[in-house]
Amino acid sequence: DGNLTNGPELQDDLFVGAALGIDLTPWLAFEAEYNQVKGDVDGAAAGAEYKQKQINGNFYVTSDLITKNYDSKIKPYVLLGAGHYKYDFDGVNRGTRGNSEEGTLGNAGVGAFWRLNDALSLRTEARATYNADEEFWNYTALAGLNVVLGGHLKPAAPVVEVAPVEPTPVAPQPQELTEDLNMELRVFFDTNKSNIKDQYKPEIAKVAEKLSEYPNATARIEGHTDNTG
Repeated sequence: DGNLTNGPELQDDLFVGAALGIDLTPWLAFEAEYNQVKGDVDGAAAGAEYKQKQINGNFYVTSDLITKNYDSKIKPYVLLGAGHYKYDFDGVNRGTRGNSEEGTLGNAGVGAFWRLNDALSLRTEARATYNADEEFWNYTALAGLNVVLGGHLKPAAPVVEVAPVEPTPVAPQPQELTEDLNMELRVFFDTNKSNIKDQYKPEIAKVAEKLSEYPNATARIEGHTDNTG
């Protein structure tokens, strides 16, 4: 039926690779990935080997989409992507199929970032890869070091509208008197009495107002009596 897994069996081995990615939003990222694995082929000639290479494009969404906790140290994520694979065989009798096989694959996985600081994180992932042309699944456990250049993308800080502050009115400075100020105040008393009549109180208030306006001024009050006292 043309399936790659019929006949000799590919043995599991160390899977290595590297990826370059970019944050699209604080919770969504895209990465371009290259990886490969080289292992033995069981059921073929002694020393038979295979080598698989993949080029993938993957999107992953972190838990920040739900939690909004952008500074958390542990960030679970889900991953979906697609790519291209190629198998090369050595020492395997594949008949008319030749010594290579290639096609399209799809990736689905779950994992987590374990943040060490703002630039470094450990990354662990369990991934299932479907080889569409040969119709079989690969299952991979991944662990690696994630390096971020320039810091993680975070939401823009909310804009705080500041209400305009009304300027505080400046109190007028007291005027300094630099010359004599003469005011004549005429207040008359009844004979043998010291009571100030109501009709003269506004005149006295004018003098008090001027003394307040010119704090360095002094007042001299003079009184006179006639021959009746």
